[in-house]
Amino acid sequence: MGKVGIFEEQPQKWFQYDNDTEVLLQHVEKSRLNTILMQGAEEAKKMRAKASDVQDIFLGRAAVLNWRKIGTDDEPGFQLPDGSPFPFSTDNRNRHMVKSKRFAEFVFRVCTDELQFLEDDRSEIAGEDLKGVEEVLVELGKDEPGDGTMRGESNGERH
Repeated sequence: MGKVGIFEEQPQKWFQYDNDTEVLLQHVEKSRLNTILMQGAEEAKKMRAKASDVQDIFLGRAAVLNWRKIGTDDEPGFQLPDGSPFPFSTDNRNRHMVKSKRFAEFVFRVCTDELQFLEDDRSEIAGEDLKGVEEVLVELGKDEPGDGTMRGESNGERH
């Protein structure tokens, strides 16, 4: 029989992001995701900010609990283009969710997929596994008022 991802408490699990970085994610159930999207859109209107950016920050707050270099607790796993470390913090999480399309799609794809939290082994989400995310983001963007850009886009450029 197939297991279903209906949890009493939302599970947390480390997921491999790339060859040497893993991210601690908490499952976000469908009703919570809907609330995050609605609250993000409402807050963005109040702040006169881009709805998708605020929604990404809210999703990051709910789902991204930490990141690290695989096999260690004291190395961040991410670094900036100049080579300086990019450790986990609230500000860095928010920045990463807004500025990195790849990271935001990874978080969205994994934290909302209950099957990822049923498996006992580590999971790496390959690029081809993210193909369906763009269609979901386009669909979500259809209801957004504003400049008509999709989630993760601004002024025609992708993050």
